[in-house]
Amino acid sequence: YSPTAQLPPPRLLRTTDGVNFQSAPQDPGTFFGDLTNNGLRAGVVHHGRMYMVNGSARGEGQLIESDNPAGGNDTFRQIMSPDTLVWDATSFNGFLYVGVAAQSGFSVVKTDAQGTPPYTFTTVITAGGYLTQPSSSVVSFQAYQGQLYVGTYTPAELYRINPDDSWELLIGKARQTPTGWKYPLSGLNPGFGWPFNVQIYRMHVYEGALYLGTLDTGRELTERYPNPTLDTLLRPQYGFDLYRTTDGLHYTPITTNGFGDEFQISARTFESTPYGLFFGTGSYWYGLRIWRLSPDKIYLPLILMSSRS
Repeated sequence: YSPTAQLPPPRLLRTTDGVNFQSAPQDPGTFFGDLTNNGLRAGVVHHGRMYMVNGSARGEGQLIESDNPAGGNDTFRQIMSPDTLVWDATSFNGFLYVGVAAQSGFSVVKTDAQGTPPYTFTTVITAGGYLTQPSSSVVSFQAYQGQLYVGTYTPAELYRINPDDSWELLIGKARQTPTGWKYPLSGLNPGFGWPFNVQIYRMHVYEGALYLGTLDTGRELTERYPNPTLDTLLRPQYGFDLYRTTDGLHYTPITTNGFGDEFQISARTFESTPYGLFFGTGSYWYGLRIWRLSPDKIYLPLILMSSRS
């Protein structure tokens, strides 16, 4: 990713059979046709409407909605102020939960998204969870066992929101809050205790367990700033981490080194299928991999992409 790269506008593709895809209309002069940011992410359906973030290649952008996404054009609209940046959103407990990005600290807000915008939002978590040097962004949401898990970016912390909108800190730094001290209930520091895990990048529920993937920047750091001593220290844990939990308090590492591939630094996307759990990983060097959880619980690389990025 280069901040100066000239990228084309994003497209929204639709399929009913998984083979043939059509682009949603993006005619010039319409809302969807005139999108200026170059990414679409965080697609979620809530109360019959689709929500996406139209953002930069890095992530944050404006939250948009449509009750007919196949129609493209002016079926989409922006539902928060233009200066409100969002990375991720999800549907939980009858509400749309949104992670708002800010250098002063992320916030989580919610709305029932009924009627027409502007919607009324209620704050659930504010000021980056009251951490002294807080994360600026929420990068992942996942509902699990009736609670909403929230993953953040730099530091990579994990929060849990209850149905009454009280919240707990699961992984992260202890801090003083208006209601007293909050400590990480798992006993783990940010990034599962590994400081180069800078994001709880994506979460997914499969066969009753919650899976959590990270972005590990150790390999990138030592390439950018060569240091043989640091490389020796960090090399055993180059590559993304993948963890599993069944209660949100105890986490089992499945891998802490990208299954031995130091260039696969992020566990980015998960999907449950009748053939097992698939997940895709990202690499700045040699392209993505797609992995599958085999019946005997061993992760196998399924697809290798070798184009250098």
